[in-house]
Parts: sequence; C-alpha cells; structure tokens
Amino acid sequence: MKNKTLVICIILLPFLIFFSCKKNETDENETEESAINKEYVSGPCKLVISIDKKEISIAESISMKIDVTVDKEYNIRLPQFGENLEEFKITDFYDPGQKLINDNQAEATQEYVLEPFLSGEYTIPVMKVEFWTDSEGPEDPHIIESEPITITVTSLLNEDLEELSLKDITNPVLPPPPDLTWIFFLITGIVLTGAGITVLIIWLVKKRQGDTPVITIPAHELAYRQLEVLVAKKHIDRAEYKLFYIGISTILRHYIENRFRLHAPEQTTEEFLNDLKNSAFLQEELKNILKEFLIHCDLVKFAEHVPSNTEIQKTFDTCKDFIMTTEDMNSRIQETDPLQANVAEMEAG
Repeated sequence: MKNKTLVICIILLPFLIFFSCKKNETDENETEESAINKEYVSGPCKLVISIDKKEISIAESISMKIDVTVDKEYNIRLPQFGENLEEFKITDFYDPGQKLINDNQAEATQEYVLEPFLSGEYTIPVMKVEFWTDSEGPEDPHIIESEPITITVTSLLNEDLEELSLKDITNPVLPPPPDLTWIFFLITGIVLTGAGITVLIIWLVKKRQGDTPVITIPAHELAYRQLEVLVAKKHIDRAEYKLFYIGISTILRHYIENRFRLHAPEQTTEEFLNDLKNSAFLQEELKNILKEFLIHCDLVKFAEHVPSNTEIQKTFDTCKDFIMTTEDMNSRIQETDPLQANVAEMEAG
C-alpha cells in the first residue's frame, strides 16, 4: 500500500507544483471576509458562534460551530441537537462533550454541517447556553444567548441573465506573446509521469495476492455531488441551456437506476414512463412530478425550447427535491478504484 501511495505522489507532483504557483494571498482574505464570527460574554462564560460563510449558493453547505468556555466549576448545557435549525437540513453533527482545556477553564463545543433546501434568506435563531455550579443546581441556571444570524442562499441563476442580448462584433485583437513557461512544467510532468508509470508497472507485476478494497457511496450523495459539478460548469451563464438540461436529466436518470435498480438511462422517455405506470416503487404524486420533469427536459433537448429563468430554477429544485425525498443510506454504489472521482461521467461533459 505504501508503494502505491508513493506512485500516486510521483504522478501528481508536477501538477501540484504547477497549481501551487497559482495560489493568491487574497484567498485567505476573502475567506475571512465571507465568514461570520460572533462572541458573547456573560460573567465567567464566553460563547462564540462561528460560521464559515455568510452567503452560499443553493448547491453549497455551511459549517457552524458553537464553542463555550467557562470556569471549570461550572456545568454547561448546549442547545439540543437540531434545536431551532428546522430551516436547514443537517448533514453532519459532532459533539465531543464538556472537557477541561487548562487548570481553570472547561470547554464544550458542537459542530454542524447545514444545507439549505431552497434559495432565499435563512435565519439561524438565538442559541441559548445554560451554565451552573453544583451548589446552584440546574433548575435555575445562568443563561447566555447569541443573536439571530442571517445566511443568504443565492439562486442557481445569475441576475444578469434576466435580459440576454448579443453584443456587436468588435475588431479582432492580436493575442499576447505566448508564455512558454508551461513547456517546462509539461516536460517535467511527462518525465515524472513516465517514472511513476514504470514504478506502478513493476509494483503490479510483483503483486501476487490482495484484493482492492471496495469503496461505496450512497446514491443520493453521488447525485448531490453531480449537481454541484453541473452548476460549476456554468452552462446557464453561457446560455448553454441544452447542455444543462442534458446534464440534469442524466443525473436524475442515473440516480433512479442506482436508487431503485431501474435501467432509466438506457430507455427513452416514452419507454421509461410506460414502465413507470406499472411500477410500485414510487407514490403516484412522485410519478407525476417525474413525468413533468422529463417531458420538460425533452422540450429543451430535442424541440429547441428556450426555457425561462423561472423554468430553469424550477427544474433544478424539482431534481434536488426528488432526490431528497427518496434518499436512502442503504442504496450504495460500489467504486472499485479508489482513485476514481466521486462524480460519474455525465453526458453534458
């Protein structure tokens, strides 16, 4: 296993060197400006609410941390799991309990990963923390509270797309002189990649036994990652509506195949809908939603229909809501190669 890790490092080294040269110090500043950090003090107790982003898109999530420090003779009671967070879907949670951090103070923390359902303004309400000594008892504790915090969840669409128009053709501009530094990185990459492949071949020849561990991922988690990749391609920004609709319909068809073992990707919409009528794996309401979704996608893909901004957002929301409604942790997909990306190849490519 150590040899395989070494091979991977050798192959990826030139690319890591190249991209590390591109990093800009402004990344740190932007992260700090986009994060939220609120501190509240009441007597011996300090409450800190930390959120990594104050504005996200509908395809992203936020990390929130509740951190409380108090004199060690006090007991701490944090908010109950999910308390006042109904507006968000909780995708991860961590609570290590109360612990001493030095001779005089104790600490308690909670960490959440939250995901919005739709775009709009979300409010993380007041977080209440109680603390008391053993002599005082928990019946009438001291209380420290945070303020409500607003998180903005932006739409999939760019506001500048509301009115699209073609600009006049401008005069041609001569390209800048070529930057030949990439040749050095290319040659270095070829040499190191060749060395890595050689080591890998030798290792494979020497290997006699041992199975590659099977890595699995829930079908819905794979679909969510595919949606993030599709949004990142910015087809809507470039008015590439057909590519966007091919991608989102492919994601949902593959999710149905992975979740319900129904071969949706290989069927036409008409064939799939005929099979859907006699199937019992979906409620009638979800069947109708799926039918409307696929027919609308076909209009854009095959009938050259140009969707409005409202139709595009509704299509994305319908796909995400369908996955969220039917997700099941027991429906998992096997990945035989741990080096493969977690996002399957999509027709929108």
